[in-house]
Amino acid sequence: MPARGVATVDHRSNGRVNVGIGSGWMPEEFAAASAAHIFPKRHKHVRGTIEIMQGIWTKDLFECHGELADFDRCGFGAKPVQTPHPPIYFSGLKGPKRSAARIAKYNLSGWIGIQDTPAELTKWRGAIGEELEALGSDRTIDQLTDNLKRYKEAGRSMPLLWPPFADVPVSKTLDDLKVLRNEIMPKVEAA
Repeated sequence: MPARGVATVDHRSNGRVNVGIGSGWMPEEFAAASAAHIFPKRHKHVRGTIEIMQGIWTKDLFECHGELADFDRCGFGAKPVQTPHPPIYFSGLKGPKRSAARIAKYNLSGWIGIQDTPAELTKWRGAIGEELEALGSDRTIDQLTDNLKRYKEAGRSMPLLWPPFADVPVSKTLDDLKVLRNEIMPKVEAA
């Protein structure tokens, strides 16, 4: 099961594993893996996999009774080092709105872009950010807070944060630094 394998790698790497998940788009890849039957339901399969992994990682006992898996309440061994679980990044090309909805629904750490040009990547990141903001998600603040807490737990006493300079107005950078000082760092220091 992927959840147990990822937890093992997270332990072996001392909590440095990241998880990337995508539904795939090429039927031939599924056929080569003897999984052609999954291709028509691949999006549902990925959503179910995310739910099962998060359940296994965050609960001592977990059960699932669905189309993807059917098992009674049981334990699955060691939990990942990272809590509540390793960062999960989702790949999606159907549209920023759909990708943002999945990131928000499953409380994922972010999106994996595979665009061909920097301009396309910038367009997608901006659109996903707008969608997450419209959904009321503070994912960026939550992610940064959680990451800084993990660095503190690991012994880092003074992180160096390098704000983006290209194509970002100075006023935006200053506003972001105020959020860092007033909202994020107090939570990190209290941890």
